[in-house]
Amino acid sequence: MGKAKKYIVTGGAGFIGSHLTDSLVKGGHEVVIIDNLSAGLASNLNPKASFENIDIRDKTAMEELFLKEKPDGVFHLAAIVSVQFSLEHPEETFEVNVTGTKNVYEIAKKLGARMIFSSSSAVYGEPERQGPVAESSQLNPKSPYGEHKKAGEAWSDFSLRYFNVYGPRQRGDSPYAGVIARFFILKKEHKPLTIFGDGSQTRDFIHVNDVVVANIKAMGTTLIKEAINIGSGKAISIKEIADMFGGPIDYMSPRIEPKHSLADISKAKKLLKWSPSVSLQEGIKKLRF
Repeated sequence: MGKAKKYIVTGGAGFIGSHLTDSLVKGGHEVVIIDNLSAGLASNLNPKASFENIDIRDKTAMEELFLKEKPDGVFHLAAIVSVQFSLEHPEETFEVNVTGTKNVYEIAKKLGARMIFSSSSAVYGEPERQGPVAESSQLNPKSPYGEHKKAGEAWSDFSLRYFNVYGPRQRGDSPYAGVIARFFILKKEHKPLTIFGDGSQTRDFIHVNDVVVANIKAMGTTLIKEAINIGSGKAISIKEIADMFGGPIDYMSPRIEPKHSLADISKAKKLLKWSPSVSLQEGIKKLRF
């Protein structure tokens, strides 16, 4: 991204946001973190970054901060990220993911700051066929979360549609946790791994380090109103993931979720000159039991 700049990272105490903040700070940039610590952790905060405990739904507080800091760009990651939680708490999820995102975008636009939005493969819903999903595919969200991310893309300068992100700092202490983080916690506690359904459902897992690189590349481009898949381009079943961890498995009733999810990442390779560098086997191996 060239010379040192100032960036706001919403959700900078969270899983992906904290890794992104670390990378930006390491690159010599000034970073201001906005997070209300509802899901993020104070222990994730980079000591070289500024921190403001603000809820993105509080537009007045957000405007005051943006006007004071005058950022060159905004990485918007703050969100309620669980599909299941959005089904159970649609109003709260809407307020954060839609109203909050609209606030961030409108304020950023007033200051001429570029906004990179963390979207999700949930915007596609259930793919029409098994195989890689391209950005040109029909958007047919099956959950409030997916709908909210679809809405957020309309306000963003550049959107990154994450598939299943995993890596250090991902919280596994919740029934809504990502499967790899959840398996990690269960394994650590010597408990059976929990699979919803029969485990034949497939997912595309991408390491958080690769997601960080994609964000930084997106901020460095001049492209606008693009939405790009960020995944590994490889599918693996949940049962295969469980086998990589090893141990007994408890099978639970299936949840409302796509049967298969796989990213076509050709657009990311072409427009961002980005490709994943961390293999799933390598990434899981780095998660310490």
